[in-house]
Amino acid sequence: MALDRPRATPLARRIARQNGVDIGTVKGTGRRSRVQARDVEAILTAPRVAEPVVAETSGTAFCEVPAGRIAYRAWGRGTERPILLLHGFGGDSQTWTLLASPLVRQGRKVVAPDLPAHGATDFDETTLDAMADAIVVFIDRLGLGGAELVGHSLGGAVAMRVARRLGERVGRVTLIAPAGLGSAIDADFIDGMAHASAGGGLAHLLRRVAVHPPVLSARQLDAMAASLGTRLEGLAGTIVRNGRQQIDIVPDIGAFGGEVRLVWGLEDRIIPWIQAVEAGSATPVHFIPEAGHMPQWDQPQKLAALFT
Repeated sequence: MALDRPRATPLARRIARQNGVDIGTVKGTGRRSRVQARDVEAILTAPRVAEPVVAETSGTAFCEVPAGRIAYRAWGRGTERPILLLHGFGGDSQTWTLLASPLVRQGRKVVAPDLPAHGATDFDETTLDAMADAIVVFIDRLGLGGAELVGHSLGGAVAMRVARRLGERVGRVTLIAPAGLGSAIDADFIDGMAHASAGGGLAHLLRRVAVHPPVLSARQLDAMAASLGTRLEGLAGTIVRNGRQQIDIVPDIGAFGGEVRLVWGLEDRIIPWIQAVEAGSATPVHFIPEAGHMPQWDQPQKLAALFT
């Protein structure tokens, strides 16, 4: 063991690892300055200071679009084509932290916005087309033409709609358990996220999306539930009605002339992986074992290996 390894409890190390926090930067309040779980949680729940629109750091930055400001996070300064990550329903850019780290080590620049009605983005949208409009402008404003698009769940549907519109201006499209390939979905999950009012209920929902959900304190969960508020209600009604999906991305895949591939966790409890067949026989599918609806949480290294 290295002599300069920071002193920390196992729980503190686990929380830091799952949230992309360098344990060596955390000031410990325990005996002999040992880092406690509460020390890491204090960093995760601290207010973030907005940075300039062109900022490219691990903090939150903002990009002006006609509808308002899109919040985003950026990692790395790689010279290869950048990767644009679009999160799923009820998430935000921070859900990509575990995946961003190995992608940066591969030499890639990674950018992840908060979709409308999510995170620190300050305007809401309730349709797939309106969300795609905002991301198209975001790509133009940040000069991300040629970026490889990666979309998870709802973000997969947005990514595919954006790719159809931009055509050759985007690179490969990777869809992780995307919405819009079939009608089946865990509608209770969508409704639960849209009406989350307490951390306890949110904790139950997070256990549905991952085999190894992140370790979050009661305070963090309550803060997350409060941040969701009622922003997702209108969007939820667009995505799911009478327990069935209401969006369709099969025509978008057919109309896009570039490379599209699917990634699915074999233990997905939200959207059945069998829907992958609807993308057509020309669309390759990568199945990841021991992963649920969010392989970027359960198996970030295996997912990152697909981008080497």
